[in-house]
Amino acid sequence: MAILAHKHILEALESGAVRLPTYGKIGAFSLDIPLGATLLHPRRGITPLPEEGLVVTPDDFYLWEFPSDLFLSAGYMGEVVTRSTYARLGVCAESAPSNDAFILQSDTSRSFRPVCSLRTFGTEVRIRPGEFISQLVLKTSLSRCSTSEMRDLFDQGELVMYKGDKRLSRADVTFHEGIELLLDPVIYVYRKGSSLDPRQPAIDRDFEKIDLSRFPNGYYLAESSFFISSSVQKIATSNRYVSYVTPHRTTHRRRNGDFRPGPSFPSFPFLTHPNSPYHVFGLHALRQITFENYVTSPDGVRLFPREKQAELMMVPLVGP
Repeated sequence: MAILAHKHILEALESGAVRLPTYGKIGAFSLDIPLGATLLHPRRGITPLPEEGLVVTPDDFYLWEFPSDLFLSAGYMGEVVTRSTYARLGVCAESAPSNDAFILQSDTSRSFRPVCSLRTFGTEVRIRPGEFISQLVLKTSLSRCSTSEMRDLFDQGELVMYKGDKRLSRADVTFHEGIELLLDPVIYVYRKGSSLDPRQPAIDRDFEKIDLSRFPNGYYLAESSFFISSSVQKIATSNRYVSYVTPHRTTHRRRNGDFRPGPSFPSFPFLTHPNSPYHVFGLHALRQITFENYVTSPDGVRLFPREKQAELMMVPLVGP
């Protein structure tokens, strides 16, 4: 057992195994979590969120609390991920500041007020109090399918992949720890200085559409560029699994608000984070997986179509 599906989230809430007074919609595998009325800036202290919103810039790094305490019974874990509406604008909300309570203390029952981080990947985004920028995913373990199990899922039809009009067999894909996903030629590059607002759809002036296939020597992006990409392959799973995307270039550690490689981590040219780390599609909803990307290398990066973008992992749901 790993991630709780909708039915089991309801059961956990009704039984008291999980208690959270304040949340929004319960989705297929998560609960929407709203922002409160304040943020905490490491240097400026408590920052009120005005009703008209606050513009978070690439230089900002905030902490924020859940509006209410969360109780998790022994055996339950949690993770906060960005909702896709906000992730597509470069917003990144994470639960790393509370990982001890969310994960490391899972052998005991505990009640705590989760603290999460908030930043952007090179964009300027307006956020408002009460907005549901993140989702809480509940788990009973950190297990995921092994490579051999993922090969079996291909044969059983639990995992379906297409490249163009061709349905792929397991012999057609590259396995590492997960399944290699390739970069689609079409990307969307954020125009620096544009102010993004989740209440207003992004328009042409905010993002430039680029076809990488038109640049045989690669398309250059400077440091701190933000772009949206997608996988060449289209993915679908049965309702017994979610596909979890482990980014190809995420081994970066934050130091004093900056993205820098840690001493034991390789220095990759850009940080890749999927729009929504977990994807519950159903076999009827074949689609590409989209990603948000932030260039971290001082030398920038040259992008080529169909280079490696990420790896796809499979995680079982506790129940359909």
